[in-house]
Amino acid sequence: MSNQNIGGTGSVSRRSVVLGATALGGGLAVACGGPRETAAPRSAAGLAPGSLVFIDPDGAALGDTKQQAVADFQARYPNVKAERIFGEGSKSFEKIQTMLAGGTQLDVFWSWGYWKNAMAARGALVAFDEFLRREPRDSYTKTWSAGAQESTKYQGKTYGYVTLLGVPGLLVNEELFKQAGVALPPRGYKDQSWTLERFLEAAQKLARRNPDGTPDVYGSTPWGTWWAGFNWITETFGGATYSPDWKECWLDRPEVIQAQQWAADLRLKHRVAP
Repeated sequence: MSNQNIGGTGSVSRRSVVLGATALGGGLAVACGGPRETAAPRSAAGLAPGSLVFIDPDGAALGDTKQQAVADFQARYPNVKAERIFGEGSKSFEKIQTMLAGGTQLDVFWSWGYWKNAMAARGALVAFDEFLRREPRDSYTKTWSAGAQESTKYQGKTYGYVTLLGVPGLLVNEELFKQAGVALPPRGYKDQSWTLERFLEAAQKLARRNPDGTPDVYGSTPWGTWWAGFNWITETFGGATYSPDWKECWLDRPEVIQAQQWAADLRLKHRVAP
């Protein structure tokens, strides 16, 4: 399961954001003022005028939830200016690391769980479990499922607020299945008969080519061309991109290579994916 985390996005108490919900520590700037050591939780009402720097990988035209979160925060704490810096998708991670290295103020950032874990493993994030314990009973944070809660943690400490959970899946063109005389995949998870072998078999029957050999209909989506899809297919084969402590890259492990070879074969060997 993939997840997306950011300090303070959603209907959570903005108090936690200002006080360093996913603030970057290590002597770098927290919410207000210049570099300093991580401080103990304080009352939001006592905050001096300052700024909150927020890195967002989305463009200005995207992320309505985040735009509303910034507006809500600004209305509640008018003395703290929320500065939203836009990144370029995955390049935002490079920007975050550059700001860290240069000592530039950076307080919160939107990320996938993979980014959050990688930064926490380097000791670049401040855990905010204490702030979560202070959240009111009707707080958005109290609605998190067990899986959502786990996605916010690294080595038992909380480093992210959940904004949404993503579950990988494939859309099925029932009409194409019907035309090819292929049985539809099971509609429930209890039926474990839909294997990778059956997936490939169906894709081969669905794919059609023109007389000149060019593709007319593809039987499958191209797995692994997006980094999240890369991880999903890797996990399907029992592999992982990183070690549990996020300090070792496991891309050279047999199960990871096998997973990516399978995904590549859909296009290069079986010719069922674009």
